[in-house]
Amino acid sequence: MKKVLFILCLVLFTSKIFGQVKLGVYTKNVLGVEVNFSNKISSELRFKEVNHRDSFGNEVLLFYRVFTKEYYGIKMGAGIDLYVSHTDPVKSLIFPVQFEIVPVKKFKYLSLVVEPSFFVGVDSGAYFRNLVGLKIRL
Repeated sequence: MKKVLFILCLVLFTSKIFGQVKLGVYTKNVLGVEVNFSNKISSELRFKEVNHRDSFGNEVLLFYRVFTKEYYGIKMGAGIDLYVSHTDPVKSLIFPVQFEIVPVKKFKYLSLVVEPSFFVGVDSGAYFRNLVGLKIRL
């Protein structure tokens, strides 16, 4: 599974990108790296702190920009929740809706993100998760 994660990271960082890379810090101890592939499509790789010693949690998401203005936008997406050290690494499917707002006009590279997500577990039921965070365009 480590090879699959390495290949995903390699494809994410070496493919032709649109020119924007964003670093996101969210609640619930999540760190994300977003890469825009075009004006409408972006991908985000998230690293989660997991309380288990042997687990390393990741999320791989693909977003489609539904609506955008100069200081706010809405994206919808789909992705998977991965745990590298487990025998069955896919834990759940994720369907997020992301609201991104630029709160200060002078600092357009900094944005506030609110993201409700619907999770469908492979072994368990469905649940909602809300993330709030900051993104910095590099």
